[in-house]
Amino acid sequence: MGNIKKIAVRAGHNFRATGARGLIDETVEDRKVKDSVIKYLKKAGYDVLDVTPGDCDVNTDLSYGVNKAENFGADLFLSIHFDKCYDSYEGSLGHACWVYKEGTESYGIAKKIVNKVCEEVGFKNRGVKINPSLYELRKTSMSAIIIETCFCEATEDVKIYKEKGFDLIGKSIATGIAGSIIDTSNNVASEDNDKTNKKLWEISIKGKEVKSLQNELNKQFNAKIVVDGFFGDSTLNECIIVKKGARGNITRLIQQRLINRGYSSVGKADGIFGDNTEKAIKRLQECFDLSIDGIVGRNTWKCLYGLDKGKF
Repeated sequence: MGNIKKIAVRAGHNFRATGARGLIDETVEDRKVKDSVIKYLKKAGYDVLDVTPGDCDVNTDLSYGVNKAENFGADLFLSIHFDKCYDSYEGSLGHACWVYKEGTESYGIAKKIVNKVCEEVGFKNRGVKINPSLYELRKTSMSAIIIETCFCEATEDVKIYKEKGFDLIGKSIATGIAGSIIDTSNNVASEDNDKTNKKLWEISIKGKEVKSLQNELNKQFNAKIVVDGFFGDSTLNECIIVKKGARGNITRLIQQRLINRGYSSVGKADGIFGDNTEKAIKRLQECFDLSIDGIVGRNTWKCLYGLDKGKF
């Protein structure tokens, strides 16, 4: 891993300061790639912080990620984007990275990322581009890379993206940084595996947030969950369906989790499941390819408390 120990990762733009739109929507898709990159970087042993802002104006959007990365003391800053050049384009335009200047550590890492992604995924290799005027490159003190996954309007790019999937792209980016193949085979449990093995989604989050949820489920519904801070089957199975009109501490915990995941359009965690909370849930569901109904059911609970897709 060299000198890189701490990595800050953000998804570009937000649902107020929107990104490019073509055959796919940059703001929706870059969050999927971002979550995958974070997942695999953590598996590779890095200390990773998600610095994606919630919904805000464009100036706040840019400064938020940079400031969070600086406060984190990151050694590397990654910003995940999708590109657009034309109203429509038949064919392939490809994958590239932007850095501040040539001959730097970030340039070398970016070159490895581009080569690995294009090798594994099949995008056209556009190489590493130089642009010292871009905010995220000129305002960061650490190595910084803007990753342009592919072009939103290019038919072949979008075809490859949909066929290969955001998870492989995130893994390829992380592997380009880590310098070796990241083995995740032991992290997914089959029905025949020992019960001590954990499903991929189950190891995504643990700690105080989960303990608060477990305590509340025990208090309100006599769930008898062991309060261990681990979001596994025993906790998921006790999670109730929550929808617009609900009030109370369960709703408050859902709202706080949405805020912590970057869906700040929910407003504040006031315990009232109103229009803003419903919209935030729908955006999360859209990002994870769930049915967009604004209702917190089993798969939505998984996505709230995990990093992976909610369909298992």
